[in-house]
Amino acid sequence: MENICSLVLLQSLGCLISKKQLTDLTLTGTDTEEVRKYFSGDPAETIEDKLQEMIGFIVQRAGMEPWKQYFQREGKEFAVRIYNAIKYDALDALFYV
Repeated sequence: MENICSLVLLQSLGCLISKKQLTDLTLTGTDTEEVRKYFSGDPAETIEDKLQEMIGFIVQRAGMEPWKQYFQREGKEFAVRIYNAIKYDALDALFYV
């Protein structure tokens, strides 16, 4: 089982990309389509760079700056997951829809 923080962080990234309230953590198929469009054509490395920036933003806004590096370690894992979910049309399974 994954760390609950990782699950919430991934869902928060989906909310941020689809311009939803981060406190909601609820995504729809339309929202995952926004995620697909946002990363469309990006290699995993570019997705990782974008995610690292967003994770930094979320951590800062949450007032958890000392934990920034800890959470940013998830960026690479999330990037690979998102890249493969786009490739195999499985974003709705990756994010909790």
